[in-house]
Amino acid sequence: MSWFKQSTAFEKICAAAFVFLATISCLATAQSLTLTLGLDFLPFWATLILAFILSVFVYILTSYCFKQMIDSHNDKYCASIHKTVPDRRKMFWGGLLGVLFFWIICSLPTNTHSMLHMKVAKQVALAELDKQKEVLSNKLILTDIDFKKDFRNDSSQLSTSIGILREKFANEVTHQGRPGLGDSAKVILHNIEIKCEVPVGSHFITTGFENVAPNIIVETFDPQINKLCEKRIDVLRGIRDNKIADSYNEKIALGNLISSISDARDGLKNGKINVTQARKVIDDGYSYNSDYEKEMLDKIEVLKKEEDGHNPNNIKSYVTYRIDRLYSVFNVWGDFFSGKLPKEFDMLYWIMWAAILDIAALIFSGIAFRGKVNNTRQVLNY
Repeated sequence: MSWFKQSTAFEKICAAAFVFLATISCLATAQSLTLTLGLDFLPFWATLILAFILSVFVYILTSYCFKQMIDSHNDKYCASIHKTVPDRRKMFWGGLLGVLFFWIICSLPTNTHSMLHMKVAKQVALAELDKQKEVLSNKLILTDIDFKKDFRNDSSQLSTSIGILREKFANEVTHQGRPGLGDSAKVILHNIEIKCEVPVGSHFITTGFENVAPNIIVETFDPQINKLCEKRIDVLRGIRDNKIADSYNEKIALGNLISSISDARDGLKNGKINVTQARKVIDDGYSYNSDYEKEMLDKIEVLKKEEDGHNPNNIKSYVTYRIDRLYSVFNVWGDFFSGKLPKEFDMLYWIMWAAILDIAALIFSGIAFRGKVNNTRQVLNY
């Protein structure tokens, strides 16, 4: 006699509820596995189907283990199949271990991950796009300003350093105890040449000043020192101008990248693109420039030790969660247990719903497919 003819109306309703809830659970598990695996060589739908089939098999095993637990407490059923007390204990503990293994290792974590991803993925991607756009926009605006600022700082520091050395030179030459262009004064001139990045001895001629008055020596070398300083400042000015000219192509590339990020953000908000497509734009933003990537991550990740850089083991917490970590069930649970997952994600809430989904499905399966005895014959419903 078939299960359908033998079962009661209530058991049929429970079976339908089990199939409905189990399908939702398997789809959630399949989506989590698909996101985590990220098999680029297969279309998303193909990976999802394969993962769903695998999830169904695992869920059947979980339900079967749960059925063993239920049947081990069914005296009439166990008697009909000649199960002794030790056998029933084995049924129960074997079923319990099977349920815990398949449910805790597979279904519960993946379902929780899938629910969390569906809820927060869009806002995570939008927040990360905003951080990238902020950094890149600042770079675009400050590109020329930074070059000009660097020139002002470098030229000012050079003028100050040369002024100090010039004063030391004048004091050394006019020193009452050792007047004239001695070895100490020549060393100061060499240091000035080094500061102005010219070869030592290439600018100042220090011979022929043995019997020259100290004030004449100072008057002779003072304009030479100023000229060398101005010459170096002209070199720095040329470096600045060349950087500004070279930054033209950089500005165009930055503008295109910022435009791409803006389009992705608008498209994601308006539903024109999905989170996976937005993630590719985010990846492009990070890969554009390693220095820019560090500045972006500085706005997203709080580090334990600054010197160790941005690596997963050095992350203390996340100001804004990263979309690539949200795609991995392992990263999400790892960040949850280590306290790095943002509290606004309400992970415990999604764990509760994932647990309710599976527990309800297993209870319905236990009611619908529990072992029965009919005319002393064993009727297996699985």
